[in-house]
Amino acid sequence: MSAELNRARAQLSSTSTLLKQRKLLAAVITVHDAVSGFLHLQPTMLKAEREELQRLIDRSIQLLNNSPDLKQAYPLILKYAQGSEAELLGHLRTILDELQESAVQEAKAQLQELEQAREQLMEDGLSTLENGNAQEARHFFDKLIEQYGEDTELKVDISEMFLRRGEEEIAWEYLEKANMDNPDSVHLFNRMGKVLRRLQRYREAEANFLKAMEKADKDEFLLFNLGRVYIDWQQWDKAIETAEQALALSPGFKEAQL
Repeated sequence: MSAELNRARAQLSSTSTLLKQRKLLAAVITVHDAVSGFLHLQPTMLKAEREELQRLIDRSIQLLNNSPDLKQAYPLILKYAQGSEAELLGHLRTILDELQESAVQEAKAQLQELEQAREQLMEDGLSTLENGNAQEARHFFDKLIEQYGEDTELKVDISEMFLRRGEEEIAWEYLEKANMDNPDSVHLFNRMGKVLRRLQRYREAEANFLKAMEKADKDEFLLFNLGRVYIDWQQWDKAIETAEQALALSPGFKEAQL
């Protein structure tokens, strides 16, 4: 499911880029496919994931409605409210049917080219990073972000690549960029807390985990991650307290047993 969810995020995040490039049909196809993916994933998604995608769908629809090219091709305003994704999908299908088949094929080819170019930059960056050239790898990743700057998950993925190779400072820079896109994301607060712990910036790490817990339902894994901060920080009383809270939520949570 994670791959499908990330694909839907990336599709919706690319709407602005495609419209700026005057690739209307490619943008409509991308939003259509993302909404279809949302409906498929919805029964298995967490509440926070569902709400995140609904916000991205809403933003993409606003961008489409503001597109002069779409107004010319389809003068009606697209309406969207959370829970009306099936109806929205039908309207998007109508728009696609209004457009010429030749244009559809051209748009799909453009999307394929964009995807191939994106994958190549990612492969080049990862290969360079694996060879120990972190600064050179940034050249490829920064070019990716330049082209797909509104894809928050892309920045998170790049950050994770650097983090796995011990480049915590660089990983933190990409997470900061992601956080600028989505400053209320529980997912990002959790990631930032982990990186800050490894950077021994314990007070900031604590603050991020506390923010995550303010916005999320009670979560033993967030408590566990906060507890690891307190252990590294040698705040033993707080470490014990968070472990007890995690075990109260999930008595079988072995990782929290001290």
